[in-house]
Amino acid sequence: MQSHLDHITYALDIAQKSIRKNLSAAATIHLFHSVRCAYVETEHYVQMRKARRDTKVLASIVTAHECVSQEQEREIVQLLSEPASCEATREERSAAIDLVPADTAQSRARLLSVAIFFAIMAHITPLESHDKIRPHEAARMRKLVFDIWKTPDNHELRSFLAKFVVIKDGVVQAMLQSLVDACKNISLQRMPWHPPARQSSQEVLFQCWLIVDQDIARIEEGIDPHPNVEGQLSLIQQSAQALEALSAPPGGSIDEAFANGCHYAASAKLLRCLHGILSTRVAQQACSSTTASETATASSPVVAQETDQSLPYSADLDFDQVFSEWTNWPYNSTWDMFQSYHENMLE
Repeated sequence: MQSHLDHITYALDIAQKSIRKNLSAAATIHLFHSVRCAYVETEHYVQMRKARRDTKVLASIVTAHECVSQEQEREIVQLLSEPASCEATREERSAAIDLVPADTAQSRARLLSVAIFFAIMAHITPLESHDKIRPHEAARMRKLVFDIWKTPDNHELRSFLAKFVVIKDGVVQAMLQSLVDACKNISLQRMPWHPPARQSSQEVLFQCWLIVDQDIARIEEGIDPHPNVEGQLSLIQQSAQALEALSAPPGGSIDEAFANGCHYAASAKLLRCLHGILSTRVAQQACSSTTASETATASSPVVAQETDQSLPYSADLDFDQVFSEWTNWPYNSTWDMFQSYHENMLE
């Protein structure tokens, strides 16, 4: 792997020198930034895997990635802001500048998630079996976090999680907000911006699923959901609306786009379901916390208000049939998320 990274480093150095010396299109500069983000992310993945059982090293790698990402973002934004360095119209430069933070936030969110994953799985798996983690074991992680939190002798790991889980939550929300803003505001010659359908839909859906998964885990453990759960619900809703806007022109049918296999429409439909699941559970917990007896709560269950913002588009999509019990999510035993991701990238 390192030899491949060395070759990429050489190619990126040449590309960077070319961009600095010659006038380049805004799209070219943005593409260079995206590729470099992926390279730095991969480089730090390799470093983290080697030190996956040392939370101090993992923390230093995450911090280094943060510094490198911010420095690269400032460099690219400055390059795009200077007309003498970029052969593009003001509209093109502005669009590219708006996309740069989204690339950085996505890279940071992925790296933080991997660092947290390594730290937790290293704690619960024997040294010799760490490279044999199955998807169903990874799916247990949300429960394991609370078990770790309850064990007093896990001070180092608890400190790691207390710091970086909070940071990751903020980065994920920034990433989703940047995508929503980009879908609303970016256009060239009156043509709205359309991100890569498969990649962007997968990224948004996965991060929103993580948000819902973590909040439900907190509720199931008898504690409050994320302090900014209303903001999270709003972001999930806005993300669904952004994907809906991409899936069909104004006045067009989103159900038709979904039936035709549109990634944007299908992902937006699932985001609506996720929003409905979380809003329902939050409403139920709020009711339970103010009800005097558990019997009264059980006899009059609370259901979140049914609106277009919290439910799937059409009545023929059965909410319970789509998601049913939370433990029936495909990753539980039959779906290899990592293999699926690899296959999607090859297409």
